[in-house]
Formats: sequence, structure tokens, C-alpha cells
Amino acid sequence: MISVRLGLLGAVVASVAACHFAADVTRCTSDADCPAAQRCFDDQLCLPDDVGEGEGEGEGEGEGEGEGEGEGEGEGEGEGEGEGEGEGEGEGEGELNVLGCVRAAPAFTDCNPAGEPFGGGRGSMDSPHRLCTAAQLQAMGDPLNSVTGAFFVVTRDIDVVSVNPWIPIPELDGDLDGQGFTIRGLHIEAANGSFINEIRGGARLRRLDFAAPVVIATEGGAVVAQLAEAGGTIEDVHVTNGTITTTRGGVGGLVRGMNGRLDQCSFSGSITNTAQDSTSVAQGKVGGLVRDVGTGGIVSRSRFSGTIRNTADQTGGIVGQCSGTLRTVEALVDLGSRTRMGGLVGTATGGTVVDTAIVRGRVEATSNDGGGRVRLGGLFGQVLFRTVDTSTTITVTDALADVTVTTPNGPTPDVDPLVGFSETQLVQQTLLTFTNTAYSNDVEASTFTTGVTGLTSAQIRSSPPPFPLTLWQDDPRWQLFEAEQPPRLDLCANEP
Repeated sequence: MISVRLGLLGAVVASVAACHFAADVTRCTSDADCPAAQRCFDDQLCLPDDVGEGEGEGEGEGEGEGEGEGEGEGEGEGEGEGEGEGEGEGEGEGELNVLGCVRAAPAFTDCNPAGEPFGGGRGSMDSPHRLCTAAQLQAMGDPLNSVTGAFFVVTRDIDVVSVNPWIPIPELDGDLDGQGFTIRGLHIEAANGSFINEIRGGARLRRLDFAAPVVIATEGGAVVAQLAEAGGTIEDVHVTNGTITTTRGGVGGLVRGMNGRLDQCSFSGSITNTAQDSTSVAQGKVGGLVRDVGTGGIVSRSRFSGTIRNTADQTGGIVGQCSGTLRTVEALVDLGSRTRMGGLVGTATGGTVVDTAIVRGRVEATSNDGGGRVRLGGLFGQVLFRTVDTSTTITVTDALADVTVTTPNGPTPDVDPLVGFSETQLVQQTLLTFTNTAYSNDVEASTFTTGVTGLTSAQIRSSPPPFPLTLWQDDPRWQLFEAEQPPRLDLCANEP
């Protein structure tokens, strides 16, 4: 057994900056750690039982703004017709999402559960269609309901167990605002199945939670959607205790393939791919958040926390294969795969940009038969350039790899604290660049030396922080430091 120790697997605690949390917020790993009337959210923070169900304060008419400040006025974009609770002039209480970020209170809470096809509204920005039942959610997929370009709001938590298995909504070509409510009982059994099969260019899904969804995919899939077209966005969408299993790979925790934007989202749970044919790219790729991020894709202010087991290859804590941008991302990983596995990305191709990232956890090869070589890295399993073109680079800036990498005995593996395999030494030196990047060197140093610094686990957790962590102190996204605690990211902070 060959082991490379790159740090300790520990819980990353969400930011407790005063701008996001009350002063008495308690950290936790289970409900037993929390005071009465509170529970442990995502093994991170003790929050009141009713977090995620607030409706704001104040009634009446008004067209206020109040985005993200909890005013509860018209959803922060001038909406509002005096419909439902949570509008009006007074400040709403709002809520915290699972990342600990403030959400505005719901602007629309009125909905007729007996309404057909929807529970009210005209489908416009100022009068969105109301959704409060599983049948009304399913009606979004009926072309007879003229939903192209329409606006929708979820007005309460919805249990969709009555639609089992879930019939995926074919596409979203408008705006769906979950208002912080939760979809429960989601059970998907379909090839390439998701809650929504496709979010089209310019469409937006936001402020929606999924509690304990189950995806059983025969040929790819994800909990939320496909986001293949540029211009589409998924914002503030979270999956907690999700379970995804597939026999043909090609899965992502939230999204299958994307060229749009995923911002302030998270997945916690487990993903398992039992595909046996490692020679099929489609069968192999698994990403904690996204299977594939294309050149135009951006993943920002987002986190994966969980377990991935992949009997094929190309496994990443955030992305299976990437040629896009990862900005302010965090991965708490327990990964097991054959080869081409990285704590952040399985395979990074030319054009990949990483700006501000933390990876913490374990990356373990489950066998040594992945094409004869096991390729494992704390950040990337491998980097791949189709041609040696100096205009197509991979850059990593302000990243921390704090990972345990383990591989079984066998053919000489490509294992490195940062990158498991790179095509040539020329590529390593000229096309793949690191800036202000740190890793734990408790056992082994990286073969990459320019722009990287090896630190001991104790140094990573020390205060004041050592170089290059000192360079991050003025960046609001980095939370540095508490005694014996590793650095963490504030995924609520605005990006500079």
C-alpha cells in the first residue's frame, strides 16, 4: 500500500462572520451537538428547526427591492403586487441557506392547491405562476400550458412522492424561483434523468432546496438539470443527503453537462457508479457537482461534501472533466475510483481556470487496472492538452490541497499532492501554471515547484498563517484563522 498523507480529513465549518450569522451560532457534526429547538445543518452549523420555512414579515402592496437583505419585498427585482405574505414595507426575517448565506424572505406565498394547471398568477415577472403541489410542478412540462419564457415561484415545501418515479420536466425556458422552499420525496429513475432535463439559454433556476433526493440513472443523470447552453444559470440551489447511483456513469451531483453558470450551490451525500467499462468516456466521468464543465461554464461559490465511488475513471470532487472556470469552490471529499481522480477535477483540459479553492479529504484508488497506470492528485487526477498549443493553458491561483492520496500496489502510479499525471514535462512547465498554491507535504513533496508551497498540517492550521496563506488575508472569501482549525472559504462573500 502506497500512502501519501497530505493533511487531515476534518469538517470544514461554514463562515460565522457577523455579516452572515448570529453571534450564538453553534458548530456541529450531528443534532446531538445542538441546543434545544435546533438541528445540525449539513454537519456544519446548529440552526433553528424552522430555518428554510420563514415567510418574512409585513403585508400589503409594494414594489420594493430588498434583494438578499431579508426585506421580503417583491423578490428583489421590483416584483410584487401585494400578493401573499412576506411583501410590504417592513423588513422580513429572511432565512439562511445551507451555506449559511442570507436569503430574502418569500415574496409570494398565496397559492391554490386545487388550481389547474398552476396555483395562480399570470406567468409574468410581477405575477408569476404559483406552484404548491407536485401536479403543478409537473404541469410545467406540458407544452399545452404555454410556459415558454414564463416566470414561476414555489410557495411552500412540496412533497413529490406521489409522482414516483419523477417524470422529468423537459426544459425550463424562463425563471423558476424556489423562494427558499424544499422539494421532498424526489425519486428519479431515467436515462439522463433530472428534476429538469434541460435549462435553456437565458433561463434561471434559483433558491430551491432538495431534501434526500434519490437518482437511479441507467445512463447518466443528476439531481437538478442539464445546463448545456451558455446564458443559463442555477443559483442558490442545494441538495442535502442526496443519493445517486448509476450503471453507466456520466453523472454529476447537481448538473450533468454545463456551459452556463452554477453559483452558490451545494451537494451533500453519495454518488456511486458501477459501470464496468472504463474505456467508455461516457461511462466513466463523475463529478461531485458537475459531470462536465465546458469552456464557457463557470462554477462559483459552491461546495461538495460527500462520498463518490466510481468503478470506472475520471472522478472529481467538484467536476469529472473540466475546461471551464472554477472560482471559490470547496470540496470535502471521500473519493474512490480506478484512475484519473482528483480532489477537485478528474481530468482538467486546456482552458481550465481555478481561482480560489480548497480540497480536504481522501482520494483512494480502488484498483490498479485503470489502463495500467493509476493517476491520482490532490487537485487534478490528470491534465490533458489535445495539442501542445501555448495559447491553451491551465491555471491554478490561490488553492489549498489538504488531502490523503492512497493507491494499491501495482504498476508505478502517477501520484502527486497536486496533479497525478501531465502529458509531458514541457506541458508541466509551460502550459500548467500555479500561483500562490499550497499543499500539505507531511509525507511527500510535489513534483511541481513553481508557484507552490508545501506546508505541514500544523502550519496549515497555525495562526498567524504562513506564506502563501498570508497572501489571502485581505480576500473576504478566505476565513483565516482560528486556533487549530484549517482555513475555510466564505461562500457567501461577494467575489472581488
